[in-house]
Amino acid sequence: MFTIVVHDRDTGIERRHAFDRDEVTIGRVEGNDLVLAAPSVSRRHARIDRRDGLFFISDLHTANGTWINHVHLTSAAPLTTDTRVVIANYLLWIEPAQQRPRDAEPAPLEPNSTAIHQPASHTPLGDRALHWCVQWTDVRGSQRFASSAPRALLGSDPSCELRVEGVDPQCARIEAREGLLFVVPVDARRELRLSGRPVLVPMLWHIGDGLEAPVLEAPHGPVLVRLVRVAL
Repeated sequence: MFTIVVHDRDTGIERRHAFDRDEVTIGRVEGNDLVLAAPSVSRRHARIDRRDGLFFISDLHTANGTWINHVHLTSAAPLTTDTRVVIANYLLWIEPAQQRPRDAEPAPLEPNSTAIHQPASHTPLGDRALHWCVQWTDVRGSQRFASSAPRALLGSDPSCELRVEGVDPQCARIEAREGLLFVVPVDARRELRLSGRPVLVPMLWHIGDGLEAPVLEAPHGPVLVRLVRVAL
């Protein structure tokens, strides 16, 4: 038996799901072994396989992707107790049943049962978003914005912390969650792309990734401002 821990970063709630099988499917709809109800989770999103006592995770060709330890999953990858999986706003990891924290004292779980407790602390993953930095070029020239704030509004409006001339007054929110940096759309109808993919739901922003926002009223056709997340 093993346990998949699901940490909801929006609510801070953790759930533990115990399984005693060699395949666990993860998705938004009933019929999956593990259901994650957020709209940005695909109907069938990912699968965990156990082979000869080892665990592997695969993304099932989803629109928003699956991430492990800050890496976009493109093929089956090993999954250990040290691996952290990001699906939408959920953080997942596995733990053998006997390694549950003693101070939590959970009741024995039957397969596929669920227990809820308050979140424990976790080490931030990947590109630590406690301090983050973005650079770009607009009509003012080369610009750079560094912050340790948990969120910042991006746009041309003077009230925006991350002010970019020429784009929508409010393009997106930049949010640091659990040591990861996300781009959150303000209006899904606006054309905003991260590494070439439309930003329709909160998306991870890695160091080196470019966020493209269209310039309003460009006199010679479409123009984009490209913001790149860089290391401090």
